[in-house]
Amino acid sequence: MIEIVFAAFQRRAIAFAALCACAVITLAQEGIQNPASDRPNDVVRITTELVQANATVFDKKGRFVAGLEREQFQLLVDGKPQPVSFFESVVSGSSIEEIQIAALSGNKPSPLKSDLSHVVRGRTIIFFIDDLHLSLDSLARTRLALSRFIDKEMGMLDQVAIASPSGRIGFLQQLTNNRVVLRAAVSRLQYQAYTVLDTEYPAMSEYMALKIEERDRDAAAYYMGRCLKENPGYTPGKCVEVVKDRARQILRQASAVTFGTLSSLESLMGSSEQLLGRKIVLLISDGFYLSPRDRQQNSYEGLARITDTARRTGTLIYSIDARGLISGQSDATGNLVDGNGVLDRANIGEIPASQDALNALAADTGGRALRNSNSISDWVSQTLEETSNYYLVAWRPQSEAQKSTKFQRIQLSIKDHPELTVRFSRGYFNAEGLSVRAGKSRSKSGPVTTANNSSSSDQALQTALTAFSPTKGLPTLLFAKYLDTPNHGLVLTASMQVRTAFLNGTNDSKEPVAIDLAGVVLNDLGKQAASFKSRVTVAPLPSDQTDPERAAVIYEYRAPIKPGIYQVRVAARDSKSERVGSAMQWIEIPDLSLTRLSLSSLLFDVQEVRSSGPDVKSPQVQSSVDRRFSRTVPLNILVFVYNAAHGSGLNAGPDISVRARVLGNDGREIATTTERKTLIVDSTDLARIPCSVELNLNSLPSGDYVLEVIVLDRITGRTTSQSADFAIE
Repeated sequence: MIEIVFAAFQRRAIAFAALCACAVITLAQEGIQNPASDRPNDVVRITTELVQANATVFDKKGRFVAGLEREQFQLLVDGKPQPVSFFESVVSGSSIEEIQIAALSGNKPSPLKSDLSHVVRGRTIIFFIDDLHLSLDSLARTRLALSRFIDKEMGMLDQVAIASPSGRIGFLQQLTNNRVVLRAAVSRLQYQAYTVLDTEYPAMSEYMALKIEERDRDAAAYYMGRCLKENPGYTPGKCVEVVKDRARQILRQASAVTFGTLSSLESLMGSSEQLLGRKIVLLISDGFYLSPRDRQQNSYEGLARITDTARRTGTLIYSIDARGLISGQSDATGNLVDGNGVLDRANIGEIPASQDALNALAADTGGRALRNSNSISDWVSQTLEETSNYYLVAWRPQSEAQKSTKFQRIQLSIKDHPELTVRFSRGYFNAEGLSVRAGKSRSKSGPVTTANNSSSSDQALQTALTAFSPTKGLPTLLFAKYLDTPNHGLVLTASMQVRTAFLNGTNDSKEPVAIDLAGVVLNDLGKQAASFKSRVTVAPLPSDQTDPERAAVIYEYRAPIKPGIYQVRVAARDSKSERVGSAMQWIEIPDLSLTRLSLSSLLFDVQEVRSSGPDVKSPQVQSSVDRRFSRTVPLNILVFVYNAAHGSGLNAGPDISVRARVLGNDGREIATTTERKTLIVDSTDLARIPCSVELNLNSLPSGDYVLEVIVLDRITGRTTSQSADFAIE
């Protein structure tokens, strides 16, 4: 059982509320223990000598088949047997998944892996909402399913992105576990009227145009007859050309839209290449058509590229037909007069044809096509359940043909078990080996400028700040938080932490080391709201340092901020070793002018520190950045309550109570406290009421948790909460 106490820290609380915008740099003795000898290499080598693919095996009842061995897999590349060189059974989202995948390429995982497990563990899920091919009804069902997943099914440590080819989601189209950001992304999904410019009568649907392009007699005969009837002066030959030209024009317009969907999907998967581990893409669409005669955009080749990109990045595509239960017949031609049933015959197969591309994208990447259900949410749950385990299979191309750049077909089966179904990526392009330096990315979040010169340090920091995912060459931690202060209003604090054990020279020499730091605060449109750049000189640790492996450099940047959703990105570079690390975090700043009951960020293990400088006139306080604590010492948390209601008469002051609970990574409640009234003394700033919480952790095992603090305004009956993750060593 954990305990909660409110009487402590009052002096620290009042001091913290009065912070001004300045930087604090300290050496700390908290958190992570890592040997300097295992410093990570910031160059990840990817070579085509070893080709890898994910495989899932199911029995007739759709259950995953565990316990299979390498010798049981039969691999064919372009029809020729191929020995399996590397084999692992992997649990998706587990703490060792990245280690297993790193072993495949011969790269050591970051020595901070165990210490950053509360950040890197969890599933990676991308919802690709094909809003270029969604009806209004389908979009409504999709938004409901996404909201349900975010509120009820998303894990604490899952990394989730909501993306679309239209670009309407914009800067929010990023992986995050922040539910506020994901809800904002869902709100940006809007109906896109999918139409082609066709002013002729009678209307010709895209499917009818496709059938005419494929020389379907019934489709051509119907529109030929209508052409002759509407244009008495036309000859049959003239109408043939008119109908064909009209069909080609419709297909060209539709093809451009489809090409946009496919290219966006390929780019999205490619940008996640730096993230080790399996990624699940849930492609939600009403379907689209691919014409075998389409040579301009070459969509079929695009499917092959997507298949290869999915294999290379460890991505599965599960396609979901958002139309729900459909009969297989269509009325896409509208209320056209068709007394002879010519269009009815030509229209047979329209729905299956619109699903062909969805089927191919799923099957060729090792996923599955899901359709004929009005509950998209059920499909999402089923997909995440059946992709939780997989086998990692890799091989070395043997023949020159297998080493060529042409698309190679893969077949994978289980020997002597034809009843088992194996899902896997069905092909790949074999290209030249390439090196990906940590920090480079294809992210489209836009440029972030922190300096105007082109020095190597500035370029390295710039690259890390704009990367799709955090750069791990120099382990860097970030904890962004906000407070409402008396003199400056809402203030955002970005706290960076770099372990001195990873700095070149701090342990094996007596020379100081310079660290270049940079950071940027971006709003929900990707525009810069604040930025900083600084250089910190780290002196050698004193000889009497009791635990040098735990020493850290902490840098805090503070800036006034307006209400809204922001992403904070920071980067650090060791000037001597040139190693670079980065981190990013989303944060929501509430609008206190709305007078809603609100809380500040949770501040863990608040301590008073001294900092010198012309702008520092009083002691400052800082809180833990890595939020890793020993179970043997009580954990102190501080939070401020804003906009608490006031009573009347003898009870004119606020009346608030607070309770806390600890959640596991799966969202289940591990421990809770009883609700207790907050003590308010005469010196309390009633606009910023501090609440101190003390947790005894000795009953909880080592691991990663989420702390949620819930405040009740007893006058109005309203509640609000704030949460943050932490770990127990």
